[in-house]
Amino acid sequence: MLMAHNNRIIGLCLLLAGINYQALAQQATPHNQYTDSVLTVIRSITDKDKKFTSYLDLSLYWSEIDTTQAYRFIDEAEKLLPDRPSDFQKGLIQLYTANVIFHHDIERARKAYMHADKLLSTYKTPTSYKYLSKVWNNYGILYQLADRPEAYMQVIIGKVIPYARLAGDSLAAANGLTNIGLLLTNKLLYDEADRYFSQAIHALKHSEGDKRNLFTAYIYAANAAVLGGHLQKSRHYLDDASTLSKSVPHAIDIPYYYRTEGRYYRHIKEYDTARDYLLKAIELGKTGYDDKAIRDSYYELFQTYRDEGNYSEAKKMLSQSNQYNAGVIGSDTLLHLREMADIDYKLGNYSVAFEQMQRYALAKDSLYRADQTNEIIALEKRFETLEKENEILRLQDANQKQRLALDKNRMWAILSTSLGILALVVAFFLWKLTRANRKRLIQKEQLHQQKLQSVAQKERLNQYQTILQVQEEERNRIARDLHDGLGGLLAGIKLRLSTLNARSLSVASQAEEEQDMSLIIGDLNQASNELRRIARNMMPEALLDIGLEHALSDLCQFLASSRTRILFQGLDLKQTYVNRVMINVYRIVQELLNNALKHADASQIIVQCSDEQDHLFLTVEDDGKGFDTLNLKSKGIGLKSIENRVALLNGRMEIDSQLRRGTTISIEIPL
Repeated sequence: MLMAHNNRIIGLCLLLAGINYQALAQQATPHNQYTDSVLTVIRSITDKDKKFTSYLDLSLYWSEIDTTQAYRFIDEAEKLLPDRPSDFQKGLIQLYTANVIFHHDIERARKAYMHADKLLSTYKTPTSYKYLSKVWNNYGILYQLADRPEAYMQVIIGKVIPYARLAGDSLAAANGLTNIGLLLTNKLLYDEADRYFSQAIHALKHSEGDKRNLFTAYIYAANAAVLGGHLQKSRHYLDDASTLSKSVPHAIDIPYYYRTEGRYYRHIKEYDTARDYLLKAIELGKTGYDDKAIRDSYYELFQTYRDEGNYSEAKKMLSQSNQYNAGVIGSDTLLHLREMADIDYKLGNYSVAFEQMQRYALAKDSLYRADQTNEIIALEKRFETLEKENEILRLQDANQKQRLALDKNRMWAILSTSLGILALVVAFFLWKLTRANRKRLIQKEQLHQQKLQSVAQKERLNQYQTILQVQEEERNRIARDLHDGLGGLLAGIKLRLSTLNARSLSVASQAEEEQDMSLIIGDLNQASNELRRIARNMMPEALLDIGLEHALSDLCQFLASSRTRILFQGLDLKQTYVNRVMINVYRIVQELLNNALKHADASQIIVQCSDEQDHLFLTVEDDGKGFDTLNLKSKGIGLKSIENRVALLNGRMEIDSQLRRGTTISIEIPL
């Protein structure tokens, strides 16, 4: 279930941000009593640096309980700083301040994390690397809160785990692997997720990492195995988690263990046992005020009752889950709307189900448009940032030139004062000049790289804009098909039925009625075929049901006619590929065939698709009238769409065409 995964990632990742307070989770002491005991220990510390970090760690403990208390302990830490604190100390203040404002001022937290990174990155020690890992982990969580899991994964892979390994912090690195597994689970890539969970479990078992993190890794590995259909592997993970739970009876992830047990028993159709575990998860979630665990467990109860066929109870459980759905947006809301519509339909509440589906369609369209718009805005901002950085580098280069001119003047003044120290002065300024030139070369290289990145960003932006334009054209085409094709047919059917009704009231022969009825049936058949054609153009069922090869073959058969023969040849193709590859390859072939049928005036088209050495090779050849590629000054929307799809798949395309000798288009796509 995607809904609970996305939110639980944030809860898990925040544990990486600071000191390990798991001992507190295993105690029943109130917050103030725990704080008093910690303060007693802190006051006995004589080392100012250790006392400084201890106050900051205590502020982290209070950051999600009482921000006033959290700021209080940050103030106590600042009182220990010297008059001129180091960049390292300033960086820690920025990090822990960002942790306090994390949930209620995201933009300010983002700036604080970046300021902390700038201050801490000047130090090359294991301690600084440890804090930099925490800085980037929390900064990545801001992407997760903005529903940008891919960006968060890039931060984990590119920043969090490398810094953790530089710091020698195997626990943080293992938790980073667990977070990657959770992100892949959200993307339904269960086998890939299991690989990262296995690495995390191995690291946690063979290090001195705390048992709670190992317990958490077992739970989420079991969950991914259940969702991926690997029930036996899931059982092994759950058994290990059950054994470990005796050592961490008060761990915050206990409700998710019972949730996952319930999900496992639902998949093996032991529904009573599944309900017992899920009710226990809800009970523990309410005890710990964990709305995410409660929402997740109620949703799993909904699925249990639905699988049993008890739709009325299923609807109650889904409604209960929605009560804990406050603040959840995006795909989670769409999932609930769709499931509620499906349950109402099965209960016979057709009007309610129809309204739910309308809400689902509107929400889905709004979410899609928002995602596309946000992506373009993000690209534009990144481009503007690169331009500003280029301007800064240019100014730095100009300043460097001025400094070199001043250095030369100073050199001549020194040379004129004393011939005795000529050799030393010349050597000194030659060394300084060499260093300055080296800096200039480095800055020029940086400027060149920034220009290349700027060009790449412009090209990426153009690709996205072209795809949006093609999508808008496709929507307009579908609207025209519905209005001009299916709409006209239905209007004709209505008119014939009205005529038939009028005749039935008057005196009419049976032959005339039979003739009218035959015409109506023919129109209905034509309307049905038109509707299937529109549906096929939107998303072919064969592509999802029977794989790429059969879908392409089916497309060729569908577009073939007595005027143009279309042959398909598939070589060594797998049953299935990644959805992104299959959909784009299908659309590319569809657009190439439509272009050939529309413009080439060909009698035969041959489509070849093969899988060799982790590459897809695609060739579309026709014997039509061809065209002069040298005089191809402007390309239509269709050809631009094909080129952009190939580019997004990191592929390459070649066009070979001559007048009256046909056209051959070859495409190579890496897998």
